[in-house]
Amino acid sequence: MDNCILRKTACFIACLAIAYNLSARSIQIRSSYGGLWETKNAMVVDEVEGFTKMENARDAWNRYGSYKYLRADSTGYFHVQKIDGRWWLIDPDGYAGINRAVTSFADPTTVQYDYDLCSRAGFNAAGNFVASESQTKNAYNTYNYSTWGYTRRYNFYQTYKSKRKNYYPDFTTPSGDYVFVLDPKFETFCMEAAESNISPFVAERDMIGWFTDNEIPFNEDQLGYLITRLDSLDPSRSAARAWAIEHGITENDIRSGSSKVTDNIKKQFAGYLAERYFSVVQQAIRNVDNVHMILGSRLHGRPRANSYVVNASHAHTDVTSVNFYDRYNPNDQIAKSTWTMDHPCLVTEFYTKDITIYSSEQSGAGWYVPNQQTRGYWYENTCLELLASKCYIGWQYFRYMDDSGNSNKGIVSLNKEEYTGMTLLMRELNEQVYALCDYYDNVCRDTVCTEPYMQTQIVAPVRDDASGGTMEVCYARSSSARKSAVLQFALPSGRGPVRHAVLRLNVASADNQVHHLLISAVNGMNDTKNDKGRIAYDINPIAAGWHEYDITAYLSEQNADSLTLRLHALIATNQSIQFYSTQAAQDVQPQLVITYMDSISTGFTSVQVEDNDLDQRIYSLFGQSIGTETNALPAGIYIKNGKKMIKHSGL
Repeated sequence: MDNCILRKTACFIACLAIAYNLSARSIQIRSSYGGLWETKNAMVVDEVEGFTKMENARDAWNRYGSYKYLRADSTGYFHVQKIDGRWWLIDPDGYAGINRAVTSFADPTTVQYDYDLCSRAGFNAAGNFVASESQTKNAYNTYNYSTWGYTRRYNFYQTYKSKRKNYYPDFTTPSGDYVFVLDPKFETFCMEAAESNISPFVAERDMIGWFTDNEIPFNEDQLGYLITRLDSLDPSRSAARAWAIEHGITENDIRSGSSKVTDNIKKQFAGYLAERYFSVVQQAIRNVDNVHMILGSRLHGRPRANSYVVNASHAHTDVTSVNFYDRYNPNDQIAKSTWTMDHPCLVTEFYTKDITIYSSEQSGAGWYVPNQQTRGYWYENTCLELLASKCYIGWQYFRYMDDSGNSNKGIVSLNKEEYTGMTLLMRELNEQVYALCDYYDNVCRDTVCTEPYMQTQIVAPVRDDASGGTMEVCYARSSSARKSAVLQFALPSGRGPVRHAVLRLNVASADNQVHHLLISAVNGMNDTKNDKGRIAYDINPIAAGWHEYDITAYLSEQNADSLTLRLHALIATNQSIQFYSTQAAQDVQPQLVITYMDSISTGFTSVQVEDNDLDQRIYSLFGQSIGTETNALPAGIYIKNGKKMIKHSGL
């Protein structure tokens, strides 16, 4: 059975009632360092019944790591959209995707290494708590990840709380965690803060959106705190007292623990605080920024379990963000339809810790597991349940590196040694994310369904800048001694959409050291400075022989007739890399191996137009808008209203 048939079988078996969750892997887990081990079931990719993993799954990604076979409207910024019953994160180019991020990149100076490690594991964005929220920009990131999505955060509540004494110098604040959003001055502060802290970043295309705080304590304690502990004329106390009276509650009822003060009343008041907070912050941001999403305050703990609080977030944010620790399965709470309420959501913290990594109790709320592989199984189980819910536009793993408190939260150690037992399983899930979406959605969006129309061609370069049989690439401390190489390919004319593309280079000699080889696109043979963007990056030891570099994501978005590449190194080593050039023997010359859809002029002999609605714009698989009139199109595959449309050659 060929891969196309297997793929279709995997897509459509999901409609069966028994489609998934019949089998799972047993893992050991404990909720605390001294607790007992519990046996839990973990659904992993290899055991999702009826699902067949996609080979070369990254071929379906565009430069943002989105799904290049699912197109929506482009706004030039990230936004959310519901397509085929699923909420998606739409990237600035208009492609639907799932956010797979890592938080807490600590050192902007090592961004090249850190992001590349995460990219190999299938992540496509930076989450919260990065050392510099601008580290995805050129100042820190000259070559690599200019199209990585990232987030920013401004703490409206936390900042106001620290500045409140400037607005109300006559009132004292006792110890405790108070939510002062009922103060009239809170709104004034938010409007002024947005002007200073939000508006400067409005033009940032690759920013996903704004987090507005972290884990605000919208909990049942707030009614008692605000009414019984603050100064008698404190504006937060006065506002809380007025709310209580409207709900038939007196201060004495609260102090005496009257049965009138039910848990539901306390939860309603917490929801009232959340409603006030989210509505004010939403207005403050929208006064200065109408293009970036509002991602919420990262709900956690009791507020996350309070439907009044959750619904307030849903009402005033583009995405409800949630930190997930105290439950084992998302299906136990945050993945339930009664929690998501058909609103786009994002998990912004989650992790487990290997109990063997450190010899004592580790800090943090995450569960303990016995080894790194189990951490990977837990990651897969969590993400699969989020994907199955169809309301989660992604997740952000906490965190990149173990923290200084000797806690195994990271995907690398404090010495930046990768925990491969976990990251290999992370990669497995992350790479299959769109195949899994297709599976759960009972559709087949990927062009692998049209494999009979694919062809592979080996393209030799038309020229390079070598003066002999080899091209020399080296990095030296003196800029005048640095050497790079440029080569150019003529691309096949009339080719359809690119499915897979690999650059093959043969190394004549090297020192078997890590050179941090960067392959970037340039405008032409004489343009060696204006890099158009990173295409591939190699941080492995480079030895003599053939090396392959996947350039699918870049080439699939190009509609040009040529491709010019620059090879250069970023780390000084003992000697240069000598690549065979176009002047060497033919069997060692550089190669570009492209698999693409055959000429669309041949048409498709057994399918009809799938969508007769001519009111929606039609896009090519390159993402180009090509009008609305179906009959004017040549035979081929197009995207219309977010769905694939196949046109027969005779229509």
